[in-house]
Amino acid sequence: MKNGIRYINKIENELYNISDEEKRLELLEIFIIITSLRDKQLAFDIFQRRRDFMIKSPIIEQIIKESIEEGKKEGIKKGKKEERIYIAKKMKKQGFDEKTIQKITNLTLNEIRKL
Repeated sequence: MKNGIRYINKIENELYNISDEEKRLELLEIFIIITSLRDKQLAFDIFQRRRDFMIKSPIIEQIIKESIEEGKKEGIKKGKKEERIYIAKKMKKQGFDEKTIQKITNLTLNEIRKL
């Protein structure tokens, strides 16, 4: 694989020197995708080295947007769950029975019992 890495580095440098930015970006994206099929860490390393250039990539921009949206959704989901747990704790302190807490919060009986 030693020669393979040398060739990969040579290809990477050749791609980076292409003057047509749009073509360079497209070929670099393809190169990283193909490299990742063989060695994900190596593809990640290439991406890290060429991060300045790859940030301009529409594909990378889309991945970043989707990641941000997914993170927001996960955060909202987690927040709603924490709110339901908070409400269940308050209800439990007030003496509500587990079945009522379950109906209002949609938590499982097991989750309620752990509070």
